[in-house]
Amino acid sequence: MRLGCVGCLFLIILVLGAGFVLGGGLVLSTTIFSVPERVPTADWTPWDGQRAQQKIAEVIRRDTGKSARTDPVVFTEREINAFLAHHLEESEAMPFSPLVVELAPRGVVIQGKTRVFP
Repeated sequence: MRLGCVGCLFLIILVLGAGFVLGGGLVLSTTIFSVPERVPTADWTPWDGQRAQQKIAEVIRRDTGKSARTDPVVFTEREINAFLAHHLEESEAMPFSPLVVELAPRGVVIQGKTRVFP
């Protein structure tokens, strides 16, 4: 039985589709497990985390009307990094080490690395 042009068209579409799926799988498998070139680092102290907690408490006091202060509350990168590293690792059992938050002009950049679980 001859399929003619419809058979050839179907075969070409099938070969191209398989090529796209295999090519996409190859690209995905080579990039998904690769180690990032730059491992992020953050420099912070426990005092930075404590200052971040104090600032969060001040924001809550202002929101509930218990504080009359009107000066802006500004978080630094060090404070954000210390607060998140402490609370995500110890309080929520989410071990990101290192966890780095960068306040960039275009937005917030969050980078981190997790442990490999057996």
